[in-house]
Amino acid sequence: MRRHGLLLLTLLTAACHSTNSPIVIHWQQSSQLPDEGNGANLGIAGPITGILKDYLIIAGGANFPEDKPWNGGAKIYQQQGYLYRIQDKQLHFEKHIHVPYVKAYAANVSYENKLFVLGGEDQQGPSASAGYYSINEKQELEYHPLQNLPKHLSNTGGAYLNNYLYVVGGDNSEEVSNMVFRLDVSKENSQWEEFMELPYSLSHAVVSENGKDCIYVAGGRKRNVQAPSTFYQDVLAIQTKDRKVEKIAELPVAVSAGTGIFYRDHLLLFSGDDGQTFHQVEKALINISQADNLHKKDSLIALKNNILEQHPGFTKSCWSLNLKDQTWRSVEAIPGMGPVTTTAIKHQDMLIIPSGEVKAGVRTNQILTATLK
Repeated sequence: MRRHGLLLLTLLTAACHSTNSPIVIHWQQSSQLPDEGNGANLGIAGPITGILKDYLIIAGGANFPEDKPWNGGAKIYQQQGYLYRIQDKQLHFEKHIHVPYVKAYAANVSYENKLFVLGGEDQQGPSASAGYYSINEKQELEYHPLQNLPKHLSNTGGAYLNNYLYVVGGDNSEEVSNMVFRLDVSKENSQWEEFMELPYSLSHAVVSENGKDCIYVAGGRKRNVQAPSTFYQDVLAIQTKDRKVEKIAELPVAVSAGTGIFYRDHLLLFSGDDGQTFHQVEKALINISQADNLHKKDSLIALKNNILEQHPGFTKSCWSLNLKDQTWRSVEAIPGMGPVTTTAIKHQDMLIIPSGEVKAGVRTNQILTATLK
């Protein structure tokens, strides 16, 4: 039985990958979101972001403009955005834009001058909406709706392969999903189908594809009832032709909410939440819910708020997984603070990671860029 399992894993891996050389990342000087009002841009988490023609779109997302959430600050879902022209591996700010629908924490998938935005959430909660943006000759965004997802899902992952859109995992107030849904975008009025089940429920995973027939799912987490969340260390490979999913590697450390891309038969992963502070806050929240008097509850709330105020930030580490032999290499770390809850974007041999969250309740205005070799 063991030999059969190893043989199956070997065949799956061979079917998905080919030989390649190590990847080198050279980080460039970061760009920034344009200033707003009289000060620096606050930045956004969960932005709508991707490539349309030679333009980078960064829009929507959410932040806390008034105060930190534990001090009563409200999360505001943004509708504004920014258009950058990409030229000579540099970002050039063109103008402010607006998206017709407020959205954050959706899956972003760029393909053939379409930016698909799948699921996510707004002030009403998780959304089932799906659609794509295009850009016209006036540099204006145009939205094209698709069939709604079967469930309202935020913090999903997305991929495009062979005329199919895939949505992987995600969560809402009732559940964390273990489903992979699929939509045939080559057929008008096509409906989402339940493509397969994952080995476990997850959200906040890195999801990427190889352009052929494999989708990779790395890390992520699962919310638990009255217990700390489960953080995953697995890297899964979904073979779409055979509807099979297998674990092919383990991350150097379990993380969620990081970003990543597929590049030259490597899976590249950037930053992430290792769960240490996250779990401290969760345990404090559980203790608060179980406190039997007001004084004890107030003391625990103060402890929880202090943990959040002292948040150390997320990891700056970056890793490269060789998908031929499942070996990891550490690559050049992120300069500045490590962003999570955003989307890593590949444009030719250029890497772009726009904005994101860098501490609990804190966004960044940086747009990280790097050259891939």
